[in-house]
Amino acid sequence: MVSPIPSDRDLFRRVQKGDAGAFEEFFDRYSSSILNYVYRMIGDWQAAEDIAQETFIRAFRHVGSFRFESEPKTWLYRIATNLLRNAVRKRNKRSEYQVRLFPMDEEESANRLLEGVDESQRPDRQAMGREFERILQEAIASLPERLRVVVVMCDIQNHSYEEAAVLLGISYDAIRQRHSRARARLDPLVKRFVRDIGHESESDVS
Repeated sequence: MVSPIPSDRDLFRRVQKGDAGAFEEFFDRYSSSILNYVYRMIGDWQAAEDIAQETFIRAFRHVGSFRFESEPKTWLYRIATNLLRNAVRKRNKRSEYQVRLFPMDEEESANRLLEGVDESQRPDRQAMGREFERILQEAIASLPERLRVVVVMCDIQNHSYEEAAVLLGISYDAIRQRHSRARARLDPLVKRFVRDIGHESESDVS
């Protein structure tokens, strides 16, 4: 008989009873998503690895005092978010960070960022090329941190508003409003880029 998959809460209860192996299982469950989240916020792979590692170190160090007032995953993301904010404050140079939007095989993230463009006018990924990603990287990096994190959560990691609200510890309405404000800044840029790509294609044909 196959054993049921333990919940995050079950794993934390086991850790609190001295089962270090349970934390290893928790680490395996979320290490990739935490690293992905941090990397897309700062665009620096080495810094992202360091912050992700410190996130789990702090979680393990303080798991004994975890009171189960929230989900372990939510708590973990909040640790990572606080470490990110501290790292940004220390460097105090936004230009040192380049937001990594999506590798070339993550079509869903690209499509979400193109939602404001009529489907018939969307260029294919090859036509967009790296220039599109570079421009969006710069645009998202220029957003205030409170807007940037919502774009990364909702458009890059594809969390729902409800999930992002829980993970960031703010209200659903705040997530929705911040995402709307962020997209209001990004969408005109995306549409302008797509229009320019279309004009270039027409010029090539003529």
